[in-house]
Amino acid sequence: MHSEHPFSQLIPDVIIDAVESSSDQYTNYQIYPLNSYENRVYQVGMEDGPALIAKFYRPDRWSNKQILEEHTALSLLEKKGVPVAAPLAFNGQTLFEHANFRLSLTNKVIGNAPEAEDLDDLFQIGELIGETHSVLTKLPLIGRQSPSLIESIESQIKWLLASPSDVSKTQTSTLPHALQKEFITLFDNLMQMSKDVMSQSGSIQRQTIHGDCHASNLLKSNTGMVLLDFDDIQTGYPCQDIWLHLTAKEHHQQQLSELIEGYESHHPFDRRSLALIDAFKLERTVRYAAWLSQRWNDPAFPKAFPWFGTQDYWLGLRKELIDLKAQWRNDTE
Repeated sequence: MHSEHPFSQLIPDVIIDAVESSSDQYTNYQIYPLNSYENRVYQVGMEDGPALIAKFYRPDRWSNKQILEEHTALSLLEKKGVPVAAPLAFNGQTLFEHANFRLSLTNKVIGNAPEAEDLDDLFQIGELIGETHSVLTKLPLIGRQSPSLIESIESQIKWLLASPSDVSKTQTSTLPHALQKEFITLFDNLMQMSKDVMSQSGSIQRQTIHGDCHASNLLKSNTGMVLLDFDDIQTGYPCQDIWLHLTAKEHHQQQLSELIEGYESHHPFDRRSLALIDAFKLERTVRYAAWLSQRWNDPAFPKAFPWFGTQDYWLGLRKELIDLKAQWRNDTE
């Protein structure tokens, strides 16, 4: 059994009251939940205008200062003409509180997901990321202190290897004891490979980036690509927003060429960072596993990810890590 999660209090009446009190507008009581697990996001119909998107932030994740840094970045991007879904301001505010929830409101963006294999789409994605980075390089983050790549990998691995007796962990997600030794060896090897490639790549500049720039956070509208959901905005390597769009192994170089060509039409790209792609893959792989574990007390997670924590899941993760080790640097060299 899971203890009652704060999001369980986010019932329709609370959502409606939150949107109406924040916007000073009436809704038409139509609410459609959108695909989001970290936060809760709803399309809410308005009585005298188009629907709004209401984003309710996960309690205790970000401080108000950190959320407002995200809003500042989005407002600056919008001001500079970068196509993003920026929070709407009402009475000079973009962050609102209602019934112990914090929320923001944005306009609805209509569009389709970009085509992963379409080279024209990849060029446009590169353009949008480059345009975004060009603006964000002038906006260093103060409230969001981002760990280094190595620190991030180490912290996620530490979580996954923690003992079941650790009161901060959920019992369901614990790595099976029989696999612990093999995972420790794999993690040790991959960590050393990550440290080696970091030391060999030289001093690559970090800056403010989107932080979670996968295809689901992009929409192809009638006017072009739009970048969504800056919830994970952070200080990182620009390549971290690029590599997620490499989908076809046999066409990595062609895809990279389109992405980088589009990117460099707005912002310089340090090609040395391509050597870090496998370390980025490792970080994202272990962070995803740790994230599922950390959120397991949210009832939405066992329902959406029933396979997590099973023997098959851990065996699949082991294979993924073994494959990553075997293919290290093969795709970008």
